[in-house]
Amino acid sequence: MSRAENPNHRRRMAAQLAVLAAAAATVTACATAAPPVNLKAASSGDNATGTVVFWARSDTITAATPLVKEFNATHPHLKVVMDEIQDTQAVTELATAIRGHAAPDLVDLNDIYMPIFTQLDAFMDIGSLVKKLPYYKDLSPGHLNLATYDQKIYGVPYLADLSPCSTSRPAPSARSTTDTWSPARLSPWFPAWSST
Repeated sequence: MSRAENPNHRRRMAAQLAVLAAAAATVTACATAAPPVNLKAASSGDNATGTVVFWARSDTITAATPLVKEFNATHPHLKVVMDEIQDTQAVTELATAIRGHAAPDLVDLNDIYMPIFTQLDAFMDIGSLVKKLPYYKDLSPGHLNLATYDQKIYGVPYLADLSPCSTSRPAPSARSTTDTWSPARLSPWFPAWSST
């Protein structure tokens, strides 16, 4: 069973979407500096109502679709509307939307691009909500670190994907059939491994 098919994983992801949607429901507009989350607002948490606009990247739309469907089925007063954005244009589209005061409430952004926006204080600090998740300590530290800036948490791990390492040089086995593998053999490709 894949992680996407695992009901426990899907429940966790739906809960994370709920945290984000509840936070987004308390914000009326995205500005250069997002306001703090108002957990005491009548329209926050379990009482959240309205519509939340969620931009999902084209590369992750398959994973996002069932999460949004499950969220909407279990939260009748708060609806998530998902719009697909091209993965290669996500940063440009989001930056343009923020400048034009037309940013979505939620955005699925490649984690490596998070610092571009967190350092500009363009996202809302949702740390108080994230830290209340019962599985907070189980969240991916690498993903969470990329969503954290100046001790503020601006996002939650959403989807773990594969970022392969590749090279255009011939593999060591293509040069010699008598060589045995060792980390030092990869040093021309991965210099940091030469001391292993």
